[in-house]
Amino acid sequence: MEEQSVRAQLEEVKAALAKNEEEHKVLLTLLSGFEGWLRLNASRKPRAAQLRMRDISDLASKLSTAERPSFRGLVLRVIREARGQELHSDEVLKRVLAFGGTTSAKRPTGVVDLVLITLRKQYPIERVASRTWRWTGQDEPQE
Repeated sequence: MEEQSVRAQLEEVKAALAKNEEEHKVLLTLLSGFEGWLRLNASRKPRAAQLRMRDISDLASKLSTAERPSFRGLVLRVIREARGQELHSDEVLKRVLAFGGTTSAKRPTGVVDLVLITLRKQYPIERVASRTWRWTGQDEPQE
């Protein structure tokens, strides 16, 4: 390959990445807007397709310990999948429980905070307010 053709291809890749990043930002904004709208305007009665928290707990208790994902791993997954959106510890806990995570702690939100405090030593996680966290990394971390 010639240097000139490699440089041209490099510029094409950079342009494609810039466009992709802009589309990613737009999609995240849309996602955030839709979630906010649903929080404000969604009907309060559960739909038939939705699982109640009790149903989720029943499903999680049926999994053996070996099949059940770790609480720490699920907290990391939830905060990473939020893609920079600020999440309160209560919301992180709700999502972890929806993924099948379990804890017998009296104050499970405190456990979420403790896990996030330890995770931020290894991962790009930022505490933005009291019990409010966000993922600050650009790339997917390798576990």
